[in-house]
Amino acid sequence: MRLLGLLIALTLCGCPQPGGDLARSDQILGPVAAGEHLVYADTTRDELVIVALDAGDATDLRRVALDLHPERLVPLPDGAGVLALASADEALAHVDLATGATRHFDLGAPYDGLSLSPDAGLAMAYFPTSSKVPLFHNGGELAFVDLSTEAAAAPVTRRTLASLGRSPHGVFVSPPWQGRRLAFVLSDSHVAVLDLSAPDAPEHSIPLVSLGQADKRTPHHVAFAIDPATGVLWSLVLTLEGSTAYALRATPSTEGAGGAADSAGFQIVLQQLAGASPSGDARLVQTTDGTLLALLLSPAQGTLTVTELVTANSRVLSLAVGPSRLALYDDAGRPMAAAYRPSDRALHLVDLEAIATKKDKAVTTRYAESPLSSLTPIPGRPRFIALHPGSTNAISVIDAATGRITPFGQTGAVRSLTLAPDLDRAFLLTRLGATDHVVSLDLATLHPTVATLATQADHLLVLPDASTVAAVHLAPGGRLTLWPADAVADEASRVVPAPLLEGLLDAFAQE
Repeated sequence: MRLLGLLIALTLCGCPQPGGDLARSDQILGPVAAGEHLVYADTTRDELVIVALDAGDATDLRRVALDLHPERLVPLPDGAGVLALASADEALAHVDLATGATRHFDLGAPYDGLSLSPDAGLAMAYFPTSSKVPLFHNGGELAFVDLSTEAAAAPVTRRTLASLGRSPHGVFVSPPWQGRRLAFVLSDSHVAVLDLSAPDAPEHSIPLVSLGQADKRTPHHVAFAIDPATGVLWSLVLTLEGSTAYALRATPSTEGAGGAADSAGFQIVLQQLAGASPSGDARLVQTTDGTLLALLLSPAQGTLTVTELVTANSRVLSLAVGPSRLALYDDAGRPMAAAYRPSDRALHLVDLEAIATKKDKAVTTRYAESPLSSLTPIPGRPRFIALHPGSTNAISVIDAATGRITPFGQTGAVRSLTLAPDLDRAFLLTRLGATDHVVSLDLATLHPTVATLATQADHLLVLPDASTVAAVHLAPGGRLTLWPADAVADEASRVVPAPLLEGLLDAFAQE
């Protein structure tokens, strides 16, 4: 049964009529895609509105009351729930999307930054350097929130990091490692590393020293990898200045360097990596035999420096002056990297297995038909979806193994590209003239199907768990158009009439 008409009646019956203050963008958060649900927060009533989707159709609608005023909505990586952060209420709510069950966490401070562990078992609330809290807060204070179902009666722990000194530039949580998760808290020329499983244990304070250089280092990103042979947790720390990158090695310990017990339970060793350069990309890669490699690209030098983390041995590959971005992909099980420069046609393909085994032939250069703006690897295949700037022929697929290029003729300006590997499709939102279209591209056959929108759209949301694609049109009275993921076509569309979404989509316009 098609339930859209019923859902509209359920939404409007007994509720404030759309319009007036309800249309203000600062009163609506979302919608966000989470698992099989589309979720937004109605801040006029402090409620979450949860719409269940299935194969392009809405099947249920649920309103869940919150005991707080939501200011940020964060979907959990597993798609089963969302977090609603309320800075003014000093609280966080966890909502189960299937049941509507809500857990409330008192944070004890008006945090407006949130970081999640990859398994969504823990969250860290903090004050970022861009914090909007207007008056008097401890920028070095953090709150650890245990989101697991086994959480204790008081699952929130607050502490101030003595080594931080100011609000952090960012907080990054490691994957589970040695029965714990580590948090990397970034500040000027410094990283504080602490164990989230023991939030009261002292942190490790890591100064980001630079050999031969005394200028400031501003860390801004951390990537993680675990060595399968040794169990060591490696992290790659990048700086805004771009001329320095670091590898941090974490190992469990029972004794410190002087023989005394290490109360933190782990040790951190800092290693400065060669080959970093301003505006150059950097990645962590694991080869098929488990070897961990750090890739650092230098546009000015035209080099790619590949460092084996365990041995610290490096190999410098000469590419060409200019490539600044890296895209990682797979070629029959072999990890590969493509180095390229936006506005250039050249793709330098690097065989990382050949580097690890010290073979000479490691780089092949191929060329797109027109300059590139970005490359998106297609998972499991040695192919890229290439976007090209300044052209109505804005997309092509490049086969890295053969160099074959598949064009798609007149495509309009591609405004959104989303890969859905579980569906073996890519979805695009494109505009040709004044008309918007949604395109479904079969990644196996490269066959596209096109649906035309009645109104222009601003965002495309893909929900693989619900086999649904949604085009979002902003502005008061906007609409939501739904398709089954395997049948994006004009005749398969379901349009949610404007009254259901009156004013509820404006928040996207503020991004």
